[in-house]
Amino acid sequence: MNRDLGESANLHIVGVLWEFGRLFRAISEKTSIRTKAGLGLLVESGHYKGGSVPYGYTLVKSGRLDKKGNEKKNLAVFEEEAVIVRKIFDLYVRHGFGVHKIVTVLTEEGIKTRTGKNFHHASINAMIRNLTYTGVLRSGETRSAVIEEWATLTTYLTA
Repeated sequence: MNRDLGESANLHIVGVLWEFGRLFRAISEKTSIRTKAGLGLLVESGHYKGGSVPYGYTLVKSGRLDKKGNEKKNLAVFEEEAVIVRKIFDLYVRHGFGVHKIVTVLTEEGIKTRTGKNFHHASINAMIRNLTYTGVLRSGETRSAVIEEWATLTTYLTA
């Protein structure tokens, strides 16, 4: 009889744990939806959402404060790197070079990343597909309008 009571208690514990799991998944999903919506609104309004700063940009104070009173930052073109970004796009668009050939050219010319390393083909590939260089911010499916001061390429590629 004690054995039956033990199994019953174990089944009850498993049921309670299962319900807690469902609750935590629901809370997690709700948090995820709110976070995505908040980041989308931030991007739609033309504000940098954070994360890795793309090569060719730097962060500057924006004058905006978050809920905790910390100053938010925005992107600004970092001209020393932007020259290299334009070169990469020039090689890709105007000269038809692939990412491996671009890496070879940059390496031969001694052009390095921020950390002093040679560029990698995956990094060049990511740069070529990054909308930020056209002045458009992205978060999931949300896109900002073109932010002219961040568009390191628009004028250059249409010239």
